[in-house]
Amino acid sequence: TLWTAKGTKQIRDAAESMKFSFKDTNMIHIHANMLESIGDTIKMAYSDDQTGIVIPENHILMQAMLFQKPYSEASKHTESLFHMSEKKKALEEFFAKK
Repeated sequence: TLWTAKGTKQIRDAAESMKFSFKDTNMIHIHANMLESIGDTIKMAYSDDQTGIVIPENHILMQAMLFQKPYSEASKHTESLFHMSEKKKALEEFFAKK
């Protein structure tokens, strides 16, 4: 969760300053200040910072479709290429509650 982010542009700028491999983060950003819990339902606002396609997710899908790889194997391979966990952690630390 990106607690202090003021919008997608600020997140994109942070990602660029951290030398992410793409001009965007290839992620959906969930804005913590717009979360609301109502019983067993969560309402949330998010912004979509992707250039037309979700590259890592499509990479996983293509491995399954073209090479019949199971999700766990495809996910591991995709993570080795795109380092999404590392990027997520870096952004969460950058936009952590102070």
